[in-house]
Order: sequence, then C-alpha cells, then structure tokens
Amino acid sequence: MSAYRGPELRLWKDETRYRQMQDPDKTIFLSGCSLGCAAKHTGKSESFGLFHPERKEVFLLCPDRTQYLHWMEALEGTLINPEKLKINDFQIVTMVGKGSFGQVFQVRIAPQHTDRP
Repeated sequence: MSAYRGPELRLWKDETRYRQMQDPDKTIFLSGCSLGCAAKHTGKSESFGLFHPERKEVFLLCPDRTQYLHWMEALEGTLINPEKLKINDFQIVTMVGKGSFGQVFQVRIAPQHTDRP
C-alpha cells in the first residue's frame, strides 16, 4: 500500500496497517529525486523507479496499467512538472530522435495554453 503526500511517498507492507493509520514501513522523501520507467530493471512494464544521486534507487510495481499511469502522473507533477503542464498542453512540431527509452519531440505550447508562463 502506498500513499502520496506532496514531497514524500509513504509505504506500508499491508493495507490493514494503512487503514488503521499506523506509521508507514518506509517513507521516501522526493526532494531531489527523478522518476523513470523501471521496466529494464524489473522486467515488469507497470513499474517505475525513483532515483536520487545520494540514495539507493527505489522500484515500485503497480497492479495494472491504469494505476501505473495514475502514479506516474501524480509523481511527475511533483518531481518534474510543478506547473502541472500535461502532454495536451503542447503541439508536436517534429520528432527529433528515437532511443531505447522513448521518443524526443520538439514542441510548442498549444494555442489554448498561451497564457501560461
């Protein structure tokens, strides 16, 4: 069981302890962390990793694709994207390249979002 509270991620080994509001088994402080897909590390496509230059990496596995996307979006908003920009806020100009981790695009802010900084 996991609970996301802003700059920290709290983990419980079982849901009962979480529902009884017991202290978490582990707390991961997200400040300074980066987020990435961990499929190459875990062999599971619904896994992601939290990486920090001075701490051991943490890999988490979601039960399904929907939960995976939910967690990635929530964590991305805190770690990578404090302005809460989403993919739909951009228009793709051209694909710059393609690598083992995904594609790289040149983008511009979509017209309906030109009021953003």
